[in-house]
Amino acid sequence: MQDLCQGESEEESVLMDQPRSSVGMQQEVMDALKEIPALVKCVKDLITTLKRMPPVMDTDSTCSGSSSPAPEMISLGNTGVQVSKTCFKRLNRTRMSLFTQDLAVLIFGRDVLASSTLTGKPGLPGTAKEQLNPEKLSALIAEFPGTNVSDVRAVIRRKCNNENFVSKKKQ
Repeated sequence: MQDLCQGESEEESVLMDQPRSSVGMQQEVMDALKEIPALVKCVKDLITTLKRMPPVMDTDSTCSGSSSPAPEMISLGNTGVQVSKTCFKRLNRTRMSLFTQDLAVLIFGRDVLASSTLTGKPGLPGTAKEQLNPEKLSALIAEFPGTNVSDVRAVIRRKCNNENFVSKKKQ
């Protein structure tokens, strides 16, 4: 038997060492698992700290309440609705739905979207809301000439619902 061990090939030697390296890996995994609770605590502390901090960049404050004296404005469509040219250029244009939502926030603001509907018609009893400004709504829809009006209105309706949900959650 001893002759077999002395005469083992290099491949056999590697195979014999494998269980030891596997044990070493298992120990490393166990050590890493023991560190997880400390990492989770650090992440929770970081999240708590971030929640307490004021937002660095918010569409409402940077675009509608800009510190510059007179931002350059552009008109939307053939209407009198104007928005900041800088903010308009920053909008997410990767998808129609994202662009529509961002433009709605730029035109109306989050608070107005949260407290309004497209038509102003009451839904559930006691939930009557103001109608979005029809002129602004038309200007927003006019930005999408190749898209069905019903698709754009559906995105705006969803954005109003989402902003309403977020505003209720903040209270």
